[in-house]
Amino acid sequence: SPRQFWKVVVMVKSNGKLSATAYLLSQAGLIQNLEEAFAFGQYKTFQVTVKKIEGLTGLNFGNLKAFDPKNNLESDAADEIKSYGDLVL
Repeated sequence: SPRQFWKVVVMVKSNGKLSATAYLLSQAGLIQNLEEAFAFGQYKTFQVTVKKIEGLTGLNFGNLKAFDPKNNLESDAADEIKSYGDLVL
C-alpha cells in the first residue's frame, strides 16, 4: 500500500498568468508503527514545491518550477492544506 500520492496542478489564473502547484497526499503518519496490519485512514494533503515532487519521483516537469508560487518562498516546508485559504496559488 503506498504511503504517499502526489499531483501537480497547472492552471491559468483569472489574471492570465500560469500557476503550477504540487501536492503530496500522505498517510505515512497513520501507518508508521504498523507492521503487518493494514489500516484505512484519511490522507492529509500538503502543498509542496514542484521541485520537491521532481526530487521524490525522479520526474522532470521542465520549466513548470518557474510558475510555482512556492518556489519563490524562503521556506521549502510542506504546508498542510485544511481549507482553500491554505492554498498558495
